[in-house]
Amino acid sequence: MRSIKFATCVAVLSVGLGMTVASASAQEQVATVQSCLNAAAQVKKALDANAQSANYEDAMKERNYGLAFCNGGYYAKGVAHYGRALQILGVAQHADASH
Repeated sequence: MRSIKFATCVAVLSVGLGMTVASASAQEQVATVQSCLNAAAQVKKALDANAQSANYEDAMKERNYGLAFCNGGYYAKGVAHYGRALQILGVAQHADASH
């Protein structure tokens, strides 16, 4: 009886974990190649305009992370890093960046 309860508990936890992974995967698919390209263009423009910023190097690191994640197909993570680069530079991210 004890092993049946344990097996049931393991099965429930496995299903819950599977649903969590599926949910995270669905969130990853929200961002696209196009949203990466738009965010990259926005960051390039911000970097060009803020070349003398004290935070320029940190923003470049975030841009490089964004590029690496987008090139690897992790679009949401790439866009998040591009957004962080804009934050570091103190530039507002445009809402229409995904269009």
